[in-house]
Amino acid sequence: MAIAIILMGNASAWSQVLVYEFHFSEEKGVNYHTFETGYFVAPILGGTGSFVLATNEDRTYVTASESGQMFPAGDRDERKVVVSATATKGSAKGQLVVIGDVDHLLKVSSPTVSLSVSVAKVLNGTSVFADSEAGADKQVTDSSYGSAGSSKVRLTLDESETERANDDGLSIAATIEKLAKLLERQGYAPYEGGSEAGGAASSAAADDDGQTKQADDEN
Repeated sequence: MAIAIILMGNASAWSQVLVYEFHFSEEKGVNYHTFETGYFVAPILGGTGSFVLATNEDRTYVTASESGQMFPAGDRDERKVVVSATATKGSAKGQLVVIGDVDHLLKVSSPTVSLSVSVAKVLNGTSVFADSEAGADKQVTDSSYGSAGSSKVRLTLDESETERANDDGLSIAATIEKLAKLLERQGYAPYEGGSEAGGAASSAAADDDGQTKQADDEN
């Protein structure tokens, strides 16, 4: 994924981050609603990343720490970047996979390192989700039951937020916190059931969280 030209301190490159913005479209399914926007933050050279995801339905957001993986894939003819996440919570299961070409040279500097790294500017893929709601204590108020669906997902490199995070020397956790505050300024609020989505790492698992919200409202 990343062919880095490290100008100072190779080990320091791992402290740098990439910020990708989520875009969701072509939602299909039954009793299914996913997030509309959000961010994924990962180490610049790949590894475990975190999510903050927001829905316009009730203008709330959730976070999912250390829930996704960014890694390289390819052969001698092509180079790709993959972001993947899998979520399981009770009977609910979701998965996210997006893939992009290594086609963009990004220059990053921070108080400890300066580097140029080849990254994917755009990644496209799909999120899927299914929940039989087996063992659920009660049905939601509209008498719906079971849930399944899929969405098209696009991750776009947010160079402005990437630059800000690295200029300030922010960790992944600190970057997620900063992006959550950005969402709050846009009118989103933390989901009352808790800001940490836990296993709901992908947009597919976002509906898992949405179903949980409905159940919580019932209690």
